[in-house]
Amino acid sequence: MSDASLLAPCPADPNALGVPTRLLVVLDRLLRGRVAVVSGPAGHGKLALVQTWLNHHPELDVHWLEEPSDLAAAERSLEHPAKRKSVLVVSSRKLVQDHDFVTQLLDLAEREPSVRVVFVGRTRPDAPLGSLAARALLVDVDGDALAYTNAEVAELLQHANTDLAPGVLEKVMDYIQGWPAIARMLSHEPISWSHTAKVTRLADSYVEDEVLRDLSPDDVEMLQELSPLTTLDPLAAAWMTGRGDAAAQLSRLQAHGVPISWDDANTIRLNPVLRGFLGRQMAKHSPEIWARLNERAALWLRNRNRQFEAIELAMTSAQPGLAWMLAGEYLTSATHRPELRECLSHFSEILPPGWDRDICLHVARGLGTPQAMLAQIDALHMRLESPENDTARFGYSALVLSMARSLGYPKDLDLTPALQMATGVDPDQVHELDKALLSAMHTEHGLWLLHHGHPARAEETLLAGLGLARVMNVPWATVTTLSTLAFLTAERGDVASAVRLAEDAVTACAETVFDTDALDEFALLARAVTAIDTGDMEAAGQWLGQIARRRDRLTENDAIRTYVQALFEVNNGNSSAARRLVEAYRDQPRTSSTVTHRLLVSLAAFDAAIAQNDVDVATEEFERIQELHLPPEATGEVVLEARLALARGDSRTAHALLAPLVETDGPPFEHAKHTLYMLMIFGVAADNLNRADEALRAFQRAGVLADRLGLNTPNALHTRVAVASRRDVPLTEAERHVLAQLDSGKTLSETAEELFISLNTLKTHLRRIYKKLGVANREEAIDRAQVMGLRG
Repeated sequence: MSDASLLAPCPADPNALGVPTRLLVVLDRLLRGRVAVVSGPAGHGKLALVQTWLNHHPELDVHWLEEPSDLAAAERSLEHPAKRKSVLVVSSRKLVQDHDFVTQLLDLAEREPSVRVVFVGRTRPDAPLGSLAARALLVDVDGDALAYTNAEVAELLQHANTDLAPGVLEKVMDYIQGWPAIARMLSHEPISWSHTAKVTRLADSYVEDEVLRDLSPDDVEMLQELSPLTTLDPLAAAWMTGRGDAAAQLSRLQAHGVPISWDDANTIRLNPVLRGFLGRQMAKHSPEIWARLNERAALWLRNRNRQFEAIELAMTSAQPGLAWMLAGEYLTSATHRPELRECLSHFSEILPPGWDRDICLHVARGLGTPQAMLAQIDALHMRLESPENDTARFGYSALVLSMARSLGYPKDLDLTPALQMATGVDPDQVHELDKALLSAMHTEHGLWLLHHGHPARAEETLLAGLGLARVMNVPWATVTTLSTLAFLTAERGDVASAVRLAEDAVTACAETVFDTDALDEFALLARAVTAIDTGDMEAAGQWLGQIARRRDRLTENDAIRTYVQALFEVNNGNSSAARRLVEAYRDQPRTSSTVTHRLLVSLAAFDAAIAQNDVDVATEEFERIQELHLPPEATGEVVLEARLALARGDSRTAHALLAPLVETDGPPFEHAKHTLYMLMIFGVAADNLNRADEALRAFQRAGVLADRLGLNTPNALHTRVAVASRRDVPLTEAERHVLAQLDSGKTLSETAEELFISLNTLKTHLRRIYKKLGVANREEAIDRAQVMGLRG
């Protein structure tokens, strides 16, 4: 700092320092302008600044206007023949807010070249000043300009502290934010910042006597509710107070001198001195309310991806349980995120010794090789078996399952302790702060159940996790559960529900801050499945393309992606590509493959082999599925066996396998699509055995089910046309011959040449065929001919 003083003497005490000389220079511009507005919160030295500036200009004729009548007296003085430049100072709050008076005063300043007007106070004058500002006739000094700079505070403090310790000035400025009144109080005190009690008492007394004295209890209560957060926006203010107009109320309080600053339209700050006083008062007189306010503030920060600030707030407000919950939740959700490693050292600094530090250590070690992660899972399992609180157990269980999932659930890994912890927990008996971790544990447990061949239990567990995630506002768990439920629902065949869940998942993912994990990958797979089921192959290709273009894809979903991609290729008429996808998946070295992974890959290979009439390969894949020993109602294994029998030309065996299931009243399978395929295959088998009535009933039931589910696959289309085709259709021999020889890949001219008839004759036959079959085009006629048995 230079030797020149940055502060001019205060007018009340010529020996005291306190008015920044830079502001005197700013006010000097008034002599070339017309109007000055000096406004700011209490204790910002507004009157002292104006008085000091006037003392520097004794040549001015000064009039202090306290009443409206004072203006008339000032105007009379302007008529004096030896008149000097006059300055009219308005410091009365009532006059500053009197629109008519201010307008009259501004008119005078515009009319009389020798008149200068100064408004001083906590509020700005109630009049438009834009035209003056546009013509450079306005000098504006607000609270930001009135606040002391670092150098000015340093000059003040050095009067009682000739040797300031390093870093003290920064701490003082962080605390007072340049508040002049507080800075002047500190100028008479020796500051080591190791003893702050006296400084705090001085600041608190000033806030209580000068800032809050004239406020209503309701206003003070609102400021107390906002004090836990260092920065606010209108939404945060509404969240903390429950008042939709909280931001507008803050603007009103700012106009009454409360030290509130707006960095922009969405960033509001209470002065730290004010926040500190409000917090200490609440903690002293209403500790339970204060704890709830800090918890609410921490959850707000967590929801805005400011987890470290949330944890620090929980620790400083003496709520270690809340801090542990937030830390455990973040670590569980971020296990696979690359930036987690950088965050762990920060965690160890802000959290106390205990479970939280241990879990940081485990995650840090587990982020290395798969072998290191397996070792950490074993170590965490040992901690799970020790008697700790629910927070630790929920966090450890979710973390173990999350690590295991990232490794693809290794075959030899015993997850019994974590799985035992994940089952049988009653959410109603869990502490409110632990429910976020419980939602994470349910999410991971649901994913484990899905990958291990228990779709019904997975759906139930994920629904429980989704409910908790929404209540506790855990974004990553909300997206993950919605996304996974969408896929399960799509696999079950409920198109409308799957689309709704998938859209909810994608929307929720777009609103979260997680952009490094494919949280909504299952949702995109669900959209691909529903597109295939509704016959929209173009849309299915687009959804799968979107997944393929992603930078991040979850390795544990490789088998599921392969299954959906193969399903797309088979339904798109490219069975060879589907088989290549399966072979590529099986050729990749993998640490493990779960029951669900093996099932889905075998199903993909089975479908492709059946489409290519490769019965031997289809038989091998069916035997692989049988070796998994899955519940028949979950896999529809008997439907696959019947389908295989039909492929061999054994309609009698297919009919015998499915007849007992067709005759049952209730749904024989967990998935409606299995029931649909069962009815289709049974209908074909019955038709081949000349059981026309059975075939018709089966196709009718399948058509109703396909309509209810919204399915429109090629198989479902066959089912619909089969209902009509079972009736006697009065086709002539020539029409049946044409129908049997139709080929969608050939032109009509080519088909006519092959049939040795003219093009016009072919078109005549086709018009009659379309009308009799009730179809609209050649493709639909070919489909119907297929199920009618008119095509080889």
